[in-house]
Amino acid sequence: MFLKKSAKRREQLSKLAFELNMQFHEKDEYGLKKRLGQFRLFKESGIKKITNLLLQKDTMLSSTIAVFDLEISDENNLGEVFSQTVFFVDSKELSLPEFFIRPEEFFDRVGKFLKLTSEIEFEAYPEFDESYWIKGDEESLVKKMVTDDFARFFTIEKKWRLEGMNYFLIFYQRKKLLKPKEVKSFYKKGLQLFDWLKE
Repeated sequence: MFLKKSAKRREQLSKLAFELNMQFHEKDEYGLKKRLGQFRLFKESGIKKITNLLLQKDTMLSSTIAVFDLEISDENNLGEVFSQTVFFVDSKELSLPEFFIRPEEFFDRVGKFLKLTSEIEFEAYPEFDESYWIKGDEESLVKKMVTDDFARFFTIEKKWRLEGMNYFLIFYQRKKLLKPKEVKSFYKKGLQLFDWLKE
């Protein structure tokens, strides 16, 4: 049953890749996992495997855009496996500070109240600030990249995570493997974020 579902997903995503004018690869043949090793998502413990890779390369703009399934399995073989769909950009049009945006959790609020932790505050966008936890190595640059459109997107859209550094950007929902019919919309959201974050 599992193999049948995997084969069907692969077939549907392969068709979507053709529709989006992207290449389709069953496995990571481009060493993406190694290039993404500095992101928090890829620093999580566990064995990581990239499959169902939709890839688009623009040699003129020196950019690569990809959507893929990332599976993380327990190193101790205790049976815990989870997957998520990830949007990735590597582009010279980006020049990003190192940052991480994720939904704010209860313990984040407790930590802030007790002054045990801190984050970048966005007074101009209170709803965005209340909904998301934002960390970054250069506060002024992270604040500069959050525009009205960017803040509105994350205020309306919930549960997303966004990580960036230098030329790299990844966008995903933790432990959320999107259905093939949802991937096209996800890809477009990723492109929109990329557009907002270009230099």
